[in-house]
Amino acid sequence: MLMAVPGPGGAVVSSTSTASSIQSTLREKTSAQILQQVRETLQQLGVSGQTSARLIGNKLYTPADLLVMTSALARLRAGKTELFVARAAQAEGRDVAFFQRRRAELLAAKSAELGGISEFVSVAGFPLNRARNGTIVAVFPLDDVTWVESSGRAFEAVTAGLRQIGYSQSPVLATTAAITPTAAQELQRLGWTIVALK
Repeated sequence: MLMAVPGPGGAVVSSTSTASSIQSTLREKTSAQILQQVRETLQQLGVSGQTSARLIGNKLYTPADLLVMTSALARLRAGKTELFVARAAQAEGRDVAFFQRRRAELLAAKSAELGGISEFVSVAGFPLNRARNGTIVAVFPLDDVTWVESSGRAFEAVTAGLRQIGYSQSPVLATTAAITPTAAQELQRLGWTIVALK
């Protein structure tokens, strides 16, 4: 969606107990057992078997990535998780796969801060989120955001998509990124509110 520079940053885990549980699973289970756990978690979240198979079959994700991602989605417990998983399954580069893992972690860790993420919602083909108060939130774990033709087109499309579904509030871009002045100005012009996440 954005011309972004994802960094190598570490995983965002919302609690020590969760991190401990994941580390324990990685130590004690085989890859096959971890993938079975991932399948079961996705099933519990209402994700179709076909979509789950596409995600698990994407070799850009390690079993650890999939375990961390699905554990985060289980903590988030947002509706329509299928939308996120379907998009994540389409990753065509390791950087994109790692971005999706980090995005799931960030959503789980910052949900309360953002008003409680209640569901995923597809806007112009992008799986964004809706908070409990109805606000549409785009949560992205990035290092830098610049405004170029591709990012401009993407945000124009999403903004237009929101109008088409009758959304009239200011959507929120919640990100760990450093946003260039031009990008911030253009986002504000389109009506977006920027929330800096730590």
